[in-house]
Amino acid sequence: MRIAVLNSWPNLAYSAEREFIARLKRACQHMGWRCIEVITSEDIVQADVDCVLVTHEYSPKLTAVPTIGLLWSPPEFYRDDPLRVRSILSYDGYLAGSDSVRQYLDDLLFSTGKNSPISDWNFLPTAPVTEFIPPNLSNPALFYTGVHWDGSRHSKLMNDLRAKLPVSFYGDPAKWAHYGAAYKGAIPFDGVSIFEKINSEGVVLCLHRDEHLKHDLPSMRIFEAAAAGAVIITEKSNFAQRHFGGSALYVDQDASVAEKVAQISAHFAWICSHQGEALAMASQSHAIFNANFALEKLLAQLPEFLQQVKRANYYEIDNTTNTEARVDVIVRVGGRGLAFIERCLDSLAAQNHINLGLVLVSYREVPGLDGLLEKYANRFTSIKRIASEPTGFRSTALWDGMRAIDGKYFCNLDDDDTLHPNHISSLVALLESDKEHHVAYSGWIQIQDEDGHYYRQANHTGPLGKQIKENRHLFFFDQFKRRRLLQLDNYVGSNAYLARTSLLEERDLVDPKLKVAEDVYLFLLFLRRSDFLFSWRATANWHWRTTSEDNSMMLETCHSECGRRVLLRTQFFYESPDSITMEEVLKPFVSHVYTKLPRVKMLVRHLKKWLRNGSG
Repeated sequence: MRIAVLNSWPNLAYSAEREFIARLKRACQHMGWRCIEVITSEDIVQADVDCVLVTHEYSPKLTAVPTIGLLWSPPEFYRDDPLRVRSILSYDGYLAGSDSVRQYLDDLLFSTGKNSPISDWNFLPTAPVTEFIPPNLSNPALFYTGVHWDGSRHSKLMNDLRAKLPVSFYGDPAKWAHYGAAYKGAIPFDGVSIFEKINSEGVVLCLHRDEHLKHDLPSMRIFEAAAAGAVIITEKSNFAQRHFGGSALYVDQDASVAEKVAQISAHFAWICSHQGEALAMASQSHAIFNANFALEKLLAQLPEFLQQVKRANYYEIDNTTNTEARVDVIVRVGGRGLAFIERCLDSLAAQNHINLGLVLVSYREVPGLDGLLEKYANRFTSIKRIASEPTGFRSTALWDGMRAIDGKYFCNLDDDDTLHPNHISSLVALLESDKEHHVAYSGWIQIQDEDGHYYRQANHTGPLGKQIKENRHLFFFDQFKRRRLLQLDNYVGSNAYLARTSLLEERDLVDPKLKVAEDVYLFLLFLRRSDFLFSWRATANWHWRTTSEDNSMMLETCHSECGRRVLLRTQFFYESPDSITMEEVLKPFVSHVYTKLPRVKMLVRHLKKWLRNGSG
């Protein structure tokens, strides 16, 4: 098996993700798998892997490769951050760290209708299988390390401990050097060195944030301590007591700093005076780790889970009754070279939905096109070639194509854009299962085709200062809102939708003669009969060339003119999106009155009840 693991923080010299990735590589090597560290979407494409594991929810899915989020942080860290929630929603599946995270994901996904698998086992940032090596208990020190991304956590506790015990602190010198002689330096993130350091110190202090304890989400610390064969001192958490039981020593997480220092000191003294018993505890916790939490054991369930992810997200060839649904794809050609058209048609030929008809509309001759089409003769159910007049209106070729379709569904694909293999099959499945809706659409990924143009992500900043050459970003990933479309605030990509052919009425097939915004006009025609379904998957690519500007939008004046014409042609189809009801006007005032005068709210409630029951 070949997997990619995404380093979401490439410009941080010190991060838990770096160490986890090193451990994951070692575990995969033990299993005979290939694990490739990636940073950008282009890295993922070049790696040619079976799936991607995303280490942090700041990173959205940006490629056609099945993408699985590792969700082992407490929901409080991301649930109120729209950017991170958006990324989480873009994933194809989830390896959850606890029941609490599973419940959060189930709640989050429920209203989307997206059936993305959530692991029924806990996947946590643990460590590879290790051989038990007796720790140093004859002259031990209390080992503690941490990235401390959230500030000076436990600083008073650490200061008090170093005054009473032999301690060894490791980590980023910027966070730890002020502890003086207690600071022993940084540990390489290589998946090996930390276990050697822990074993040589003998005793490990494993502490957590309250949120981790609340959600049963232990950090890497307890696992690396057990894997290294050290004696564990940790909080009296449900997780630690349930899984490690009497093989660890416990501290009351609700105690004061002074009380914690006393408890930790007492445990350390006991270890020094009861080396044999302490050694037996370390051996037991090591055996528990290898049997239940080693990365190899957790990863063994990944292949079967990946198959669930592929089935749920339509990555497999569609052999169901959905194949009976013919989809006609309109591709307009004439303005770009053969290489663009081939890339476009290759992505269409790679669709997992088999029953596809190609409607190729030419508004200008493209040398070599006849020969190229021979490549796809056996792939498409039919290939229709339509000659379109070069009117200068983008709408003309699209409308010529729509008049030629006869499949159950249709869509558009510009000749320089591409689709993920599961794009059409996922949208067909949506519409086949929901007869009340007639249009479905996916998210839209923008791709810079030319070097030198990259997108900046919040998690790509950091002290290393490296340029991260990320040429993709999640451009549209928006739930359906009718009002936005009616206000010409478009969030549906021109190649991201699929519609029932039955939506088109005869008068709709008259060319509106629009230089731009023809897709927006078409969407407004659709809205007369149907709201849209969002797939909650980003499966359509919008390719962009900033340097050559051969696909740049027309002048703003042209957009404004076409926008006015679109509104003029559709103005009486719908209630004005700007109009509001009296209820909407009064709602803020009523809410304010209820807040300031709660007795008024009670009076209104009694009045409503009296009116329902009758005044007699």
